[in-house]
Amino acid sequence: MRHTSFHSAATGQPLTNALLITKLGAWMHEHDELASVAISLILPAYNEADAIEQAVEEAVIALSQTADDYEVIVVDDGSMDRTSAIVESIIQNSDCVRLVRHDVNRGYGAAIRSGFLAAKMNLVMFTDAD
Repeated sequence: MRHTSFHSAATGQPLTNALLITKLGAWMHEHDELASVAISLILPAYNEADAIEQAVEEAVIALSQTADDYEVIVVDDGSMDRTSAIVESIIQNSDCVRLVRHDVNRGYGAAIRSGFLAAKMNLVMFTDAD
């Protein structure tokens, strides 16, 4: 398994979702064996009603410019706010967004694991929704 992380050269901080996906696309095209890989992006979310719509929108835009095939999997980890309802409304207009829901908060690791289990593409990555 190949492991590569992407951080800002200026700050050393992890890249934003859209920039991360764009950078990943450039990296993939530098490695010809990965040029046509399909991507599953997991967004674990807990009470992210204020940020989830923008996070999904940025991910879809970046993936559409980067990958031949892709999906965005939001894992709602027992949110008490409108996170799931917002994602469900996004799903009505997008066939590349999916929702996995935990009835109760099971923690970040469980959300990532659920996303990996739901992923259908051959390259799986995750990033925070916020």
